[in-house]
Amino acid sequence: MSAEILAFGGINMGLVTRSARIPELGETVRGTRFYHSSGGKGATQAVAAARLGARVKMVGRVGDDLFGPVLRAALCRDGVDVGAIAVDEEHASGVGVIMVDPQGAKSRAGYLWGQSALWGRRTCCG
Repeated sequence: MSAEILAFGGINMGLVTRSARIPELGETVRGTRFYHSSGGKGATQAVAAARLGARVKMVGRVGDDLFGPVLRAALCRDGVDVGAIAVDEEHASGVGVIMVDPQGAKSRAGYLWGQSALWGRRTCCG
């Protein structure tokens, strides 16, 4: 019998730019590659558990925006049940803007908590 897990937490989109180096404050550095990657602390843990064979249901929120359906679809592809993920019509999905240098060092240039900042008793319990 596989484990059954209920995962709570952030579901966010990472907007990642690779560059020759991380820019200094106020500097612009040309990127060499751009991609997006779904994540968030809760979503990442849910995916890890599902990949290990657990039955996982994710509880969280995404915005009613461009990233909401993409984030839900990514979880589905990894076998996570998304039936308890609410779509928030008033707040954006969480987004992180990240720069990565050739050695893999990361610099978080900016982060919008979006709907992830709204977690609390009311979110889970109505």
